[in-house]
Amino acid sequence: MADVSINSDHILLNDFRCDDPALRELLLATPETDRVEKLNHVIAVGSRGLASMGIGVSVAQVGEAVERIVTSATDRSERTLTALLDEGTRHIATVFDPDDRKSVVARTLSELDGTIAGLLERLDPQNATSHTGTLLGRLDDALAEGGALDDRLNSSLDPQAEGSPFAALRHELETGLRELRDLLIKAEGRSEEAERGTVKGFDFEDVVEARTRSIASGLGGCVVERTSTTSGANGVQSLVGDVVVTLDDGFRIVIEAKNSNKIGLAGSTGILEELDRAMANRDAQFAICVSARDAYPNEVGTFGVYGNRALVVDSGDGDLLTVAIRWARMAMRAATQTAAHEVDTDLLIGRLERIRAMASRFSKSKRALSGIRTTVDDVRADLDGMRCDLLDLVDDAQRELERSDTTHRPDRELPIRVA
Repeated sequence: MADVSINSDHILLNDFRCDDPALRELLLATPETDRVEKLNHVIAVGSRGLASMGIGVSVAQVGEAVERIVTSATDRSERTLTALLDEGTRHIATVFDPDDRKSVVARTLSELDGTIAGLLERLDPQNATSHTGTLLGRLDDALAEGGALDDRLNSSLDPQAEGSPFAALRHELETGLRELRDLLIKAEGRSEEAERGTVKGFDFEDVVEARTRSIASGLGGCVVERTSTTSGANGVQSLVGDVVVTLDDGFRIVIEAKNSNKIGLAGSTGILEELDRAMANRDAQFAICVSARDAYPNEVGTFGVYGNRALVVDSGDGDLLTVAIRWARMAMRAATQTAAHEVDTDLLIGRLERIRAMASRFSKSKRALSGIRTTVDDVRADLDGMRCDLLDLVDDAQRELERSDTTHRPDRELPIRVA
């Protein structure tokens, strides 16, 4: 049985038991360390409630009273909120209703209409006092004949006015046209000169082709092609290399014919570089330049060998061209030879030096032949003898090569290089 002790400042409960499920759930949800404080709070709240409503009121009556109070308060709140919402709706409708002249939207639209009307009036080009009318009036004044802008445009566009852009353009055009006229005059002169030189060049190419075919017939098994008007391996615009001779062993000799007053030797525009391009363009292993005139530098003479390139002066009878072609055939075979014994290069170089010397004498004698009629027979005999000697020297060098067994390797470098 529970025992309740009431003291001056507290109440002490012994063996107290409560079967109220709500209190039980409340205390279960409260941490154990706070349960005593929570229970004190529940008792205090309950005691104050009972004291305010009367000691004899039951818990059920308290609940009903609280529910009535809450329901009444809720109803009043809903009615108040509904009234506020209705009032707010009516106020918003009044503020934003465009048909209500007192609404904000109606007043704003009215003000906007006035602003647009004022703007259109200020921009009206028909109104002389508007901004646009004022601008157009000033432009009319400026563009009118004798106006400020008219004067400035006339002075700027006048090609005769000193300092105007058109005057400067006129001066540049006149200068350019004069320069173009001078260039055309010079080009016309060069074109006529080049045309004459080209005609002479083609004529000499015909002579070289005919003589080359005659020489090739003596060698046997050769194929001669005229290639001066056909492109080669260097591209469709590359015509370098006038005549190509394919020997019976597959080696190719390209011949470039020249009929000009001066032929340079070195550099990108020199004949040696041109012969290199000709070999690449015509897939040849040896190149010969035949000049109709004594146009080479003095160090070349009438017959010069530069590796796998030969330079000769031959006006068209083909004697020195014959020597050059035979030398080319011998040199290419020497470059591909694997011999049982070393080739006597000293002998070959000696023969080449004698060929060069005799070629010089040969050319001088030919020139003398044309001017000395009284000794024609003696000079011709001398020429015939030297021609035979020249061919014998080349054949002598060829026999030196043929003394050994040979195999062909076109990529081997020539063993003889005399300049």
